[in-house]
Amino acid sequence: MISVQLAQSIVKELTDLTSHSINFMDKRGVIIASHDHERIGQRHEGARQVIQQRKTVEISADDATTTVRQGMNLPIVVHSELIGVIGITGPLERVRTYGSIIQRMTEILAKEAVLNNSSLHKHYARDIFVRKWMSGEYLNEEDIRSEALQHSIELTSPFSCGVFNITNFVQGVFPTQPPSLQPALQTPAYLDQVADWLPHGASLLTSQGVAGFVLFFHQTKGKEWIVDTAQRLSEWMMSTFGFSVEAGISPEVQQLTSLKKGIVKATQASALSSLTRQSIVVYEALGTELLILELSHEQKRDFAARILHLHHPEMNDLLKDLYLFFRNDQSVQRTAEQLFIHKNTLQYRLKKIASITKRDPRQFQDAQLLFTALLCLRLSDISLENNIHL
Repeated sequence: MISVQLAQSIVKELTDLTSHSINFMDKRGVIIASHDHERIGQRHEGARQVIQQRKTVEISADDATTTVRQGMNLPIVVHSELIGVIGITGPLERVRTYGSIIQRMTEILAKEAVLNNSSLHKHYARDIFVRKWMSGEYLNEEDIRSEALQHSIELTSPFSCGVFNITNFVQGVFPTQPPSLQPALQTPAYLDQVADWLPHGASLLTSQGVAGFVLFFHQTKGKEWIVDTAQRLSEWMMSTFGFSVEAGISPEVQQLTSLKKGIVKATQASALSSLTRQSIVVYEALGTELLILELSHEQKRDFAARILHLHHPEMNDLLKDLYLFFRNDQSVQRTAEQLFIHKNTLQYRLKKIASITKRDPRQFQDAQLLFTALLCLRLSDISLENNIHL
């Protein structure tokens, strides 16, 4: 019930406080933490007596032996259960002063550990449920509602979901919690504040790595309210944490069993945020992008590679210029300023792109094809395979 790490921490704190040697024994009477590290793993006779009698046992100078030392051994009881024994070594007339103090302090610390452990299990169970639900494992709506109720998750249908990604997250600046969980189930600490910020009608489902999360929106509030809430959340995260957020909002999902489909569409919309120059992208508002999403990965990959001539050794370096050129509505002035280069330098690079692809990004019809190819690139895994960052 109590970890070795916590026991050792308690021993250190109490040793520093009392200037006496402290031992912590488990329910078997085995020393699991001690000021004298050589004693760890040994059975403690005084602790054995405490466990049998469930009361404090004193070892006087006359009763002390080479293996049983003078001092006090006190039971540690949490929620009516004896979870261990704390022992303090020294002359009885001196250690009696500390006996009740170290017993009380140890029980308080142990109770906190029990509560934290219970909280960890609740967090773990909730996250397991949400992830199974997101993966489509639940086939019955009543099962979802029943399980959600156990985890205090309020559900309605129809609903929408939002996938939020932080584009400038710095690993290590915001720790994850609880730290004892496996990495896939850890929650970034900033999400506690996000959950507190959310208005009624929106709730946090789960984190996605350390730089993303999924929200559940009650559709009864309406799409306009959902988009407005997502926008205000994005602005709040920028002002509070300095986070730049890209988000996708799914279309209305009719059944709770279809959460997975909603997550997929919200994720697709989120992936298009940077190309559409919108921090919040609503799936239903997409145009050409929806046609591209119907293509297979192979079709998107092949189209992007053919139109953009990705095999060319110089093209990878020119893609960012092309991408920013389109993001700035083909404005040479604004694109050059954003790239911190002279306009003539940008013109040279655009001509280089035209030379390689045989399509001029400054001409309307050619630009359409090139932009569509960039969309395909963004929505396929080819950009990751070729280390292309748009």
